[in-house]
Amino acid sequence: MALARNFGTRWPSWRSPFVRQVFVAAIVWLAAAMPAANGVGEESAMADALPLTTIDDAKSTAQAEDRPPVRVRGVLTFRIGEGFAIQDDSAGMWVEVTQARRMELLRSGMASVMQLRPGDDIEVVGLADRGGYAPTILPVTVSKVGERALPQALPYDRDRFFRGLDDCLRVTVEGVVQGYRDDTGNRRWNLLVSDCSRRFWVGVNKDSLAVPPATLVDSVVRCMGVASADFNTRRELMDPRLNVCRPEDFCVLHPGEADPFAAPELPLAKIARYPVTSHRVRTRGTVTYALPGNFMMLQDGSIGVRVEASATDRFVPGDIAEVSGFVSTATPVAGIIEAVVRKVGAVSAPEPMVIDPEIISLLNLNAAARFEVAKPGDYYGCLITFPATLVDVRTTRIGGEILLHTEEMGLSAMADVLSFTRLRALPVGAEVRVTGIVQSEAAAADDPTATQS
Repeated sequence: MALARNFGTRWPSWRSPFVRQVFVAAIVWLAAAMPAANGVGEESAMADALPLTTIDDAKSTAQAEDRPPVRVRGVLTFRIGEGFAIQDDSAGMWVEVTQARRMELLRSGMASVMQLRPGDDIEVVGLADRGGYAPTILPVTVSKVGERALPQALPYDRDRFFRGLDDCLRVTVEGVVQGYRDDTGNRRWNLLVSDCSRRFWVGVNKDSLAVPPATLVDSVVRCMGVASADFNTRRELMDPRLNVCRPEDFCVLHPGEADPFAAPELPLAKIARYPVTSHRVRTRGTVTYALPGNFMMLQDGSIGVRVEASATDRFVPGDIAEVSGFVSTATPVAGIIEAVVRKVGAVSAPEPMVIDPEIISLLNLNAAARFEVAKPGDYYGCLITFPATLVDVRTTRIGGEILLHTEEMGLSAMADVLSFTRLRALPVGAEVRVTGIVQSEAAAADDPTATQS
């Protein structure tokens, strides 16, 4: 399970007895290292009891020890919710206020903490924690000691950024805007940005974006902000993020074409051929399956492509659809995401191609072994039909899985809820004819379009 760290979201459950014991031990350790704090004077004494260290040293200590007490100073560069990022000349670090409050480490001063803004010079005393991905600080005291200019954003280093090494640092990134989402709760726009086919999210405060986000799609932008990361429950990096909070830190380098259907047109079979672009491409094909507001399958001959589009327009098999979107190579065969779709014609419902799955498998295996293009095509995403024997049926959260056997191989197919309701009544051993859309094993594992019967 991936977790989006929109700065302030943390993955552990703090309610288990074991975790509570760890928290109690950490609080006792901190109390042993510093004088007890019962008021403003005691808090000041507690801060003075620890030497001031660099943020880089605090991060290193957090990885080597179990929640050591630290005292750091840096400029606040970004905040969301209760938490915030600080940076000094050595590194950047996230101050995890919400978790510290749950642990009853930070018991007072929340009014002043919530008044902190980017540019405030901050001193934090607390526990250095390993964090969900990069080390964080669980604050005991937070105090503003002045104001400073924000650190200059580091030049864009693609390798560092995508490896998550810029966490909590102000950096510069560039890329093509491919889509956007409304983060209403945080009053931000989340922009989906691509650089050399590697995608990441850029969060921009709504009052920092001078134009509607829809007008930015297909534009080349330069953004300056604080890097963060999406991570999973293993503390593994999934994707980097960037957080922009000032209007002057967002710049359009090259505006996109206003009309999405002015994008260059390519045949369906060549959407991801050399050279692949981060900009929009336009193509068309016959609809074989459509789920309004989600995705559709397009086919042209023996080539099929999945198109992800949020439009709720209704398409039916046989419609000719023209799409304009961005090539995604994150799946076994390329697809199109963030698409705009329109109907440009219609034919009769497409007839499935009669072909056995083992022939498709051998065709693709042989082509791969010879480093050749599968001819006439790989059939992935195409509507086919074939006879088979029913081996078993299994209920899944999206419908059901059907285990089949042909003369030469065993295979599974996924059915949506309506199809599976009919299929589950069939007896094991029944001879059936299967009609569905071919997908690779990896793509079909959780997809109801893999078969329709």
